[in-house]
Amino acid sequence: MKLVILGATGGTGLELVRQALERGHSITALVRSAERLMAFGNRIRIHQGDLLNAADLNHVDCLLQNPMRTSYSSSPSRLQLR
Repeated sequence: MKLVILGATGGTGLELVRQALERGHSITALVRSAERLMAFGNRIRIHQGDLLNAADLNHVDCLLQNPMRTSYSSSPSRLQLR
């Protein structure tokens, strides 16, 4: 499955990227700074930009947001990607 992960450089986002790659998904991350994703090498696509800057989204055909309610845990590794 092709996934776009917003916030991929945060603790939860990094865990989602890790789990998605383990399951064989194709990952694209929209991030302000790609530094924290360098460990994934060429296994993910990185688009550097700011979600709040319309010019940074010129390459995006469609952006969908799936709001969800979560309770924050200090251990993002407890998340389960299904």
